Amino acid sequence: MYLNQLIIGFMRIYNLIFPAVCYSCKKRITVQRDCLCEECKKNLQRKPEKLAGEDAIGNRYFDVAYSIYHYNHTVRELIHDFKYKEIKIIGDFFAQKMIDYLNDELSDLLCVDGLVSVPMFSVKQRERSFNQAEYILKKIVKEYHLRDYSKSVYKSNPTVSQALQSFQSRIDNPRNSFKVKNADVLKNKTLLIIDDVFTTGATANELAKTLKQNGVKKIYILTIASGDMEIKEKYAS
Repeated sequence: MYLNQLIIGFMRIYNLIFPAVCYSCKKRITVQRDCLCEECKKNLQRKPEKLAGEDAIGNRYFDVAYSIYHYNHTVRELIHDFKYKEIKIIGDFFAQKMIDYLNDELSDLLCVDGLVSVPMFSVKQRERSFNQAEYILKKIVKEYHLRDYSKSVYKSNPTVSQALQSFQSRIDNPRNSFKVKNADVLKNKTLLIIDDVFTTGATANELAKTLKQNGVKKIYILTIASGDMEIKEKYAS
């Protein structure tokens, strides 16, 4: 009884010093259990259908892509804060949503040989010291005791940010930007690529191309959010 009262007292003091907030609307919430208040959670739009990827990509090298949410304003702002401000409670929230999605709707994917996060160029990785896809992947690897093959592939040259580019630039930008370190460990493997956003699908597709050229048998993709076919109209210019 005394211990419980001590914990409650500590939490009250902690919440006074570090107020619990919703990372979307910025309103105070009672307890920081996750990153959104109940009202803002209603703004998350599920995206249960499979993602084909844009026809303009040309050859599609991944087998099937899935995404949890539509890339709406709420999700976009959360991903931005997780990616650039390193607010890890947001990453934990999305990682758990991915785990729930795998458990409830994609349990077949738990038979993959391992996972790969989309790598960052080494200079960019040093500058930011944080890879949002890698952070989420580690949570999933720990949950299911799957193998992490991310160190077997790297980004061999820098690319400009996909944000605000034209549609065609988004398609062309990632081409020939990935390399494999040890192809032998990848041969005949079935892998799940983890990333934050699937828009045109060009980056994930280029990574899938590199992996398949080095012996990977099947590739699935799972992301937090996707604009999928809507993106072509938005960025066509």
